[in-house]
Amino acid sequence: MNAMSRTSVLFGSLLLAGGSAWASPVVEATVPFPFTVQGHVLPAGQYRVERDAYDQSILLIKGEHGVRAVAIAESSTAPGQDPAGDKPALVFAHGPDGYHLKGVWDDHFDGREIVGR
Repeated sequence: MNAMSRTSVLFGSLLLAGGSAWASPVVEATVPFPFTVQGHVLPAGQYRVERDAYDQSILLIKGEHGVRAVAIAESSTAPGQDPAGDKPALVFAHGPDGYHLKGVWDDHFDGREIVGR
């Protein structure tokens, strides 16, 4: 990261999608600013982020509670550990062109990093 960028971490609540062996973790968080996910600008609001049941590298970012926004992002295993400790978190990079979703952490060791910008 350069001097013009900084990283922000938002804590979310962890829910488990129920009902099957393919259940994937879900992170819900309120994002207080507009942000970009792989070229798509999403407004501030409540979001639900979950992994695709068949391809864990695909993340679905969906607006909740009146936020009409959806993005699909390719991801890879994130290096390191959850910057929020053991709490679910969304990680954003902030640069001159605004905030970009950088990663999603379900827990201490299970994180996904967004591929590309």
